[in-house]
Order: sequence, then structure tokens, then C-alpha cells
Amino acid sequence: MNRRIATIGVVALLVLSGCSAVGLGETGADGSDGASTVTEPLKTPPTSTATPTPTATPTATATPDADALDPVSAMDSLPPGVTASGVADKSALLDAYRNRLSAGSYALVTEIRNSSGPDSRLVLRNDTEATLLRVEPGDRDAALTLYDGAPTFGVHNGSSGEVAYGHGAASLSSRVSLLQIFVVNFGTEWLRAMEWEPVGVATADGEQRLVFEASSLNETVARDGGLVVPPVLSDGTEVRDVDARMAVTSEGLVRHANVTITADVDGTVRTATTALTVERVEPVSLSEPAWLDDAPQVSLSSAEDDRLVALDHLGGAAIESGTTLSVSTEGEHVGNVTVSESVGSGDTLYVHRTGDGDDAAVHLTVNERPELSENATAFAGRVRVTGEQGDATFQAGVKTDEQ
Repeated sequence: MNRRIATIGVVALLVLSGCSAVGLGETGADGSDGASTVTEPLKTPPTSTATPTPTATPTATATPDADALDPVSAMDSLPPGVTASGVADKSALLDAYRNRLSAGSYALVTEIRNSSGPDSRLVLRNDTEATLLRVEPGDRDAALTLYDGAPTFGVHNGSSGEVAYGHGAASLSSRVSLLQIFVVNFGTEWLRAMEWEPVGVATADGEQRLVFEASSLNETVARDGGLVVPPVLSDGTEVRDVDARMAVTSEGLVRHANVTITADVDGTVRTATTALTVERVEPVSLSEPAWLDDAPQVSLSSAEDDRLVALDHLGGAAIESGTTLSVSTEGEHVGNVTVSESVGSGDTLYVHRTGDGDDAAVHLTVNERPELSENATAFAGRVRVTGEQGDATFQAGVKTDEQ
């Protein structure tokens, strides 16, 4: 096995996984699982295609040199978990960091630089109502972009041009949320492994920041990993040098951090750096990405005691005539229906089923609410309707009363 400073390989896997990160993971039109599986990181970035121009990204700001700092005693209020003698409770300090991120609007930029390449970057923007996440390989045109504007969700693959749209109880919502958790916890895991010591106080933007340095790490913590992210160090990695620095506000928000680890990996000396920056973002300032218009934007609701679901077309691309829609409940494929005419904004597709088991059938009408027969059976749990056309995948979901 090719060992490495573990997290770098995992980020490469996320960045370069391509379509697997775009798919909605719902039962496909043929009844199979729509999600593909990636078993190992790719060695080179995928070929790029044009992608919408990203918004400006905050640039990391270095913390001052130690001789330019005020003494630790100048800090009006120490961050949680920190006393005058040092870090007494690292968990309290990092919990405060995560809590501050959850409480406000921000841009979190995490840069991953690896001597074995390629470099990568994770950019997470949260304006308290929506979140935009970009997973950028060395070629930023190949970025994977995820949008969470609940109840609307989306993914854009800059390499292939593929777009996935989800609404309501679509499976995409949990995948986008999981990646957000990964990005926040990825940097936190590196900070957690360091043996921090406060060295002074810097003031920037009218804000006091306690500056920490670390020249060693806790190898037990570094090899443990977390629930969502892998350990910083893989087995068999021998650490040679650690150089780390971070600046933290009195409330515990990490404004800047830079952690560099040099290690012997199977006889080869490698260096990995994780640098993160947190900057303010205006509340409610993010808008829906333009690429969402490349997919049909739909929502799903239930009626008639959950025996009927209505798929409303909200905007974006039209659902083309001949498109197959897959209907599922709780991830189990129920059946397929084919759209017989073009469906655009303001149109409604009505879906119901009759019978059970081998006798079950799914029926579709366009803009005409059907009169349900006695053998119409109720949908139970999470109902999802999924379609694919060209490079676009779209899905809407609703939780029925029977769940």
C-alpha cells in the first residue's frame, strides 16, 4: 500500500471523483443504484471545460512575526479553553471555533499543498441562509461546486459540465450537507493534532487575535482521525518536522492557520501543508448559481391521502418529451413513467400508482389532475421522482404523512 500523509489522498479523491459526486444516488431508470463508486484517487486532474466564473475568494493573510506581537497578557479576553499558562482544553477551543462558524456568515478557505502534488483548495461560503462550496483541484476550471439553499440543492462538475438539481427531500440534500461537515472538520482535525502554545497578540480589523505556534504534534491524536474525516497521519509515517501557526479571536474563531508537516513516507520525505482562512461574508448575500438553470427545477408535493404526488416545474430547462422519470419510496424503485410532451415552467406532472407487488403500475398525466380509482395505492415514507436528460439530473422529494 502506498502510504501518505493521509488526508491529502482523501481530498484528491473528493476533487477528482467526477460524476460520482454529481449523481443523486437514487434508483436509476433501469432500477439500479444511480451512484457510481470510486475506489482510489486519480493521479491527474480531469480535463477542464468552461465553467461559470467564480466569485472572488478571500486571500490568506499571514499572522505577524513573533517579534511584532504584543504579549499574551495584552489579550482582553482569552479564547475558550485557553488560560494564561497555555491551552488547558483543546476540545473547548476547537468546539468554540465550530460554534462560531455555525453562528455567523463567513467564507472558509482551506488550501491543501502536497509535495507530491497536485495542490487543492476548498472554499466554503455561508451567508446564514445559503451555502456555496467549491472543491478545487490544481485546475480550478475543473472545480466541483455544491449549493445548499434549502429546499434547493445543486452540484456542478466543472470538468464534465454535468449538473444535478435537488429539491425538498431529495437525496442530494444529505450529500451536500455531509461535504460541508467534511470541509469544516478537515481543517479542525489538523489543528486538533498540534501541540499549541500562545506566543502573543495581534490586532487586525479592530479585532484582537491570540497567536499560537506549534513545533510538535500529538501522534496519537494525529493517527486517530475523526468521525467524518480520516487521520492526519497514516500508519508507517514517521514525522520529521512540524511548523504550525494560527490566530484566534477571543470568541474562539480561528481567523488564520497554517500547518506544515514533513514526514518520511515509505522512505520518501514528503511535505504537506493545510492552510485555512476565515473571513466575514455579508448575511443573505449569496444567490443561486446560474448553472442551476441547466437542469429542470422541480418540486414535489403529495395529496389524496398520499395516493397522488404532484411534480411542479418551477423554472430552468424544460423537461423534454420522451424523458423517463423514475419513482421511488425510501430508496426502493417503484416504477418508471415517460413524459409524452415538453414540460416547462408552470406545468405540473401528476403521478400515482395502482396495485401492489408484481401488479403495481405507475401512471402519469400532464396538467390534468386524475380521478383516482379504488385500487390507487398510497406512497409511504420519502417519495422521490428523478429524471435525467443530457448532462442534467434532477430530483424532487417529499415526506409523506405515513413516514
